[in-house]
Amino acid sequence: IIGEVGAGLRYALSILNIGRAVSVPAICLGMAKQAWQPTLDRLNTRITFGEPLANRQTQRIRIGKMATNLFVMEALCELVWHMADQENYDVRMEAAVTKMFCSEQTIQFLNDAQIIFGGMGYETAESKQLRGEPAFELEQLVRDATMYRIGEGATDVLRPFVAREALNFHLQRAHKVLEQGFSGERLMDLLRFYVPWYVSLWRRQALDLGALQRSGKMKRILIYIESRSRALARTTSYAMLLKHKTLQEDQGRQNRIEMIGESLFALAASALHAQNINKSYGWDLANEYFRTEKQRIKRLLTEMLSNDDRQREKLGRQAVEGDFNALNEGVIKRGLKDYQQNIQNNKE
Repeated sequence: IIGEVGAGLRYALSILNIGRAVSVPAICLGMAKQAWQPTLDRLNTRITFGEPLANRQTQRIRIGKMATNLFVMEALCELVWHMADQENYDVRMEAAVTKMFCSEQTIQFLNDAQIIFGGMGYETAESKQLRGEPAFELEQLVRDATMYRIGEGATDVLRPFVAREALNFHLQRAHKVLEQGFSGERLMDLLRFYVPWYVSLWRRQALDLGALQRSGKMKRILIYIESRSRALARTTSYAMLLKHKTLQEDQGRQNRIEMIGESLFALAASALHAQNINKSYGWDLANEYFRTEKQRIKRLLTEMLSNDDRQREKLGRQAVEGDFNALNEGVIKRGLKDYQQNIQNNKE
């Protein structure tokens, strides 16, 4: 027996938290950083039509986005690592969010690097070495990075997990009323709690910024985060009224709740990181992330109430039920079982 009898699940989940908060984000950040300088070198040395790639606007836009995302990944990692060091702090949600963010952004980062490298981005290090080229293993990094989207909890599993953790208190209250039925007493209990709570979501909350009060850049971002957090809570309450208990199974809306929370958390981390490193480029990158995420958060808040998920889900259901089998036309039709049969035939 390792540890206390009956505490196995708690131990297992705590190990998952460390993996999600520390190990996976560190690996992903390391892979992205490993590709950063070689990608810059490729931009500056690869000549096309008489000019280096670094002179092309398309590539400058791409590398600017890569720099921003690398900065935010680093910011999130350092913040969550610090939180994980606090022994009494529950980092389940922060760990899951950081794991998702870093794994997804690393895949995008390395895919962008591969585009910049062109055909060489798909070539093995050994092949490049034989031709006298720098043996940078970008294609291996691209293959390896995909594993971290899956390991320690796949993104498609963790998004609704985080949303349900955040909503659990409210969903339990609503479920109890829906299961037991409305009564005057239960209705009054709900009103006594939710009326003051809802009114508070329209009032700006005072932020105890302490020393951060001196930074106008920091204050601006944190005030926005506080405002959008209240907007997220209000919109979620509308979604609960709209969907009732079916919200528990509505993964499209759950995913949007998580993605907004993830963006707000990453915004806070990037602002804190820019403040802490005290370098001019820090605020350049933090402000760029702030600019792009404001647009994304606005869109996601709108989609929480009105979206086209139902139509897409309908098409998906038709696909898995075989309605679109004609899309197989033009190739030799093979399913997974056919490939298994091919292996057995080759063995014979």
